[in-house]
Amino acid sequence: MLWLPYYKLRFQTDLSLQSVIDRLLEVVEPEKSVGLRIKIRDFGHEKYLFDGKVTGHTFKITRIIHYHNSFLPVISGGVTHDLNQTTVRLQFKLTYFMYIFILLFLVFDLIIISFFLYFYFTRNNSHYNLPVLIPIATLLFGYLMMIAGFGIEVNKAKKLLLKL
Repeated sequence: MLWLPYYKLRFQTDLSLQSVIDRLLEVVEPEKSVGLRIKIRDFGHEKYLFDGKVTGHTFKITRIIHYHNSFLPVISGGVTHDLNQTTVRLQFKLTYFMYIFILLFLVFDLIIISFFLYFYFTRNNSHYNLPVLIPIATLLFGYLMMIAGFGIEVNKAKKLLLKL
């Protein structure tokens, strides 16, 4: 996962373990689903900032947004209490569907790049050929779009969670 979006955060607070869990429960709307994990979301409740579930000392949530972003991170984590401080561990990752989509996109784009390069070098062209760069540019653009979309959403979620 070296090149895939992934972010870890760990912070400590003077709040008690139960206080951190209670604050988290105040802003996490319990996940509602029907049938094949089709989510039902009630946008009338603005007090909820996240959607997901909090079970014991662990949680798995996503930020509630009113727009579409395929790179919205899934935030999983846990809360532990050590001596006088409570430690909160957060892990930001993409959904499994997005990992599969990225893999298929990479494979498809690399196949196209290899065909372009094969035909370019077998023709023995000595002049510069622009179409060879198109699939490489597509690959770079897709990667930058993924990193930017994920990074923006991680920063927004991180700010909201640190305010709690």
